Amino acid sequence: MRRLYTIFKLSMIICLALSTAHSARSGTVTDPLGNEVFVRAKGKMLYSIGASYSMFQGAAHLRRDKEFHNRTGKQNFFTFDISGRNVRHLLTVGTFHTRFSAFTLDKTLFDAGRWDIIVPRAQGRIVGVLSKLTNTSITPQGRRIENRDITSDLDWFLAGIRAESNLGNWMLSVKGLPQLSIPLPKIGISYATEFLTNYQLSQATNPFRGVTVTGPPDVIYLRFRDGSPENPGGAKLYRIKVYLNGSAAYDFAGGREPPGVLAGLKNSFSDGLSRWVDRDGYFIYRFSIPNPQTLQDIKFELDVANDYVVELSTDRKRWRLMLTAPGNPTDESNRGIRTFHYGEMTDETTLGFDMQMTFLGASIEAERAWYIRTLQYPTVRG
Repeated sequence: MRRLYTIFKLSMIICLALSTAHSARSGTVTDPLGNEVFVRAKGKMLYSIGASYSMFQGAAHLRRDKEFHNRTGKQNFFTFDISGRNVRHLLTVGTFHTRFSAFTLDKTLFDAGRWDIIVPRAQGRIVGVLSKLTNTSITPQGRRIENRDITSDLDWFLAGIRAESNLGNWMLSVKGLPQLSIPLPKIGISYATEFLTNYQLSQATNPFRGVTVTGPPDVIYLRFRDGSPENPGGAKLYRIKVYLNGSAAYDFAGGREPPGVLAGLKNSFSDGLSRWVDRDGYFIYRFSIPNPQTLQDIKFELDVANDYVVELSTDRKRWRLMLTAPGNPTDESNRGIRTFHYGEMTDETTLGFDMQMTFLGASIEAERAWYIRTLQYPTVRG
């Protein structure tokens, strides 16, 4: 059985880079009880976070002593300040707010660890965070859960890193005029990813890779609607194909559905060559998926036209948008082949560049961010 542990302790922090770089100064670093951090077998355990990964069964472990809240000035977090000659390290554990930028990360992190590496000479810093987004240590009423072990086997996590630097000032000299100091911006790059884990290596060999919430579905529903119910000319389907692992399992024309596929309709019509809807109408297809646990991919290929909206569901209750027609076409001028794959979300990532500066008394901020959402078929391997 393979296990991977990540543990933060207030009586001793396991951090090879810090303990090596500051072994000569370790006696000056203490926890809220006044214990030396890098000395073995000293101090009382106030707060611990751990996670164990195994092939088929893993869990997160958390314990927070009531004294932690009092010793940290009722802040619920503590920061170790480790200063060197050229670099300063700030290591924070607990529950605290962290902001990278407006779009990448700006939220309260529960049971998290944060490491700031500050380089004064470069006027910059690097920040790394790892946090549970699933709150298991505070009740919905806002009460802290203390003095007992807390375990969980399915959690959302956040991992992020940011680098930023202040570029300083640019001195402009013009003959006969006073020297002018022009402030340069502070620039930063941020990366944050949120992922779901069940602590099982059978589904994700990489602990920082997400898994899907649900298992493989044995049925998938597609719903076709009118994107502009106020006028006619909604979704018009000429043909649909469904591929399971690359092989066609369904292939039929709209209006010529095999028995059991058409699961519901309203204001839907067909002429033997296509099926369409108008205004508030819809039609729903039900696709049975044999042996879903053996599959790796489900692909849909649609020959569709007009103002279509196509949604997918695995329970006929929660629908997600898969396709929508740009504009409001009603003359079939946009007819074409559209494809998409079924998948469940495993993680979502944001990458951003930002800039802040003050010029002539005005504060200027700008940011460019990219959002990536990862979907995959929920196989046994994750």
